[in-house]
Amino acid sequence: MKKISPKLSYLIIGLLIGVFSLGIVLVVQAGEEHNLRGWLWSGTDDGNMVGQGTITTGVGWISINSLSGGGAVNYGVNIPDSDGSVTGYAWSENIGWIDFSGVQREGDNLTGWARFLSIKDAASLNNSGNWQGWIKLQGAAQDGSSYGVKINSDFTLSGYAWSDELGWIDFSRSNYAPKPQCSFYADPSTIISPQTATLFWQCEYAESCSISPDIGSVNNASGSQPVSPSTTTTYVLTCSNSNGSADWTAQITVLKSKIKEIAPE
Repeated sequence: MKKISPKLSYLIIGLLIGVFSLGIVLVVQAGEEHNLRGWLWSGTDDGNMVGQGTITTGVGWISINSLSGGGAVNYGVNIPDSDGSVTGYAWSENIGWIDFSGVQREGDNLTGWARFLSIKDAASLNNSGNWQGWIKLQGAAQDGSSYGVKINSDFTLSGYAWSDELGWIDFSRSNYAPKPQCSFYADPSTIISPQTATLFWQCEYAESCSISPDIGSVNNASGSQPVSPSTTTTYVLTCSNSNGSADWTAQITVLKSKIKEIAPE
C-alpha cells in the first residue's frame, strides 16, 4: 500500500483544518466537455520506514476526468482544438482540486499555470506554511534544461509540469481526445429552381457523419452530395466521435424563375 510522506500528510491535515474550521466550502464547476483523459502522476518512492512500507513523496495519482476517477461529481479538463484557454479541474484524493484555468494551449504545447485550490485557500488564511500551490506547465529546470507538457501527433500527452512544493507532475499517462473538425459548404450557394447544387465536406477525427434534411449517413472523412431543393434550405452536417458531436451548416438559396409573357405577333 502506497503512503504519502509524513511532511505532506501534516500539510494536508493543516490545510483541511484551516479551511473547513472556518466553514469555507470550495465550489468547483466543470464544463460538460472534458476531452483530457487518463491520469497524472506526482511522486517518487523515498524508501521504506519500519512498519510503514513504501513512502511516496508527492501527491500521487491525479485524476483528470471523472470517467477515469469515478465518483458522482462531474469534472474534467478540456483542451481547446486550437490555441486558447484550457478549462476545468483535476482531482487528487490526497490534496483536492487542481484548477487549470490559468493554462493555455499554444500550438502543441501547454503553457501557463495550474493551481492546487486547497493550498491557494489555505495561503489566503496564512495557513499554508508559505506554500502557494502553483504548478508551472513550461519552463527551465535548475540545470538549464527546458521542461513542459506537449500534445503529440497521436493525441497522447508527454512531459512534466513542476510544483515548487510537490515536485514533478508526469502527464505521459494522459491523452487528448478532440471533437470532430469539419469544413462544409454548398457550391453554388444560390440556384434557380430546378437547378442542382452540390454539398461538399471534409472532416478529421470523426467516427460517423450524417446530413439533414433528407440525406442521412455520409462518409466520415470527405464527400460530395448533389441536391435540388425547391425552396431555400439549410443543410446540417453532424459528425461525432467518442468525445462528442459537432454541427456545421450550409445554406442553399433558391430563387424562382420569372416567366415573361410575350404577346404573339
